[in-house]
Amino acid sequence: MNYNVDGPYTAWLGDERCSPSYDEVDYAVDDLRGVRYPVNNPDNVSENKTYSSVTVDTGDSPACEIKLYGGVGHSGSSSGWIGACTNLNGSGEGDCPAVSSWNNRATSFKLS
Repeated sequence: MNYNVDGPYTAWLGDERCSPSYDEVDYAVDDLRGVRYPVNNPDNVSENKTYSSVTVDTGDSPACEIKLYGGVGHSGSSSGWIGACTNLNGSGEGDCPAVSSWNNRATSFKLS
């Protein structure tokens, strides 16, 4: 999470490759409010509502995608499935989907 490697970022790693189906969640974080960035985080910043970009494993098929949620426990509004986005502002520029901005909005997420 967060392409600005001069600032805080994290890498979430699962035990297995992602499944080919969105119906089968391969990894999930229900609540980012108590999660702190483990890298470049001298101010102990929480990951809650701070994601500005995302990328997921695009190696061997099937590749993973991430879905961001505005609420705890995957509740509230949600993004579409995203493979990579260098700026979650919703502009649709480059590798990002043209959808509503998800910059600094995620409180939980799923990987599939």
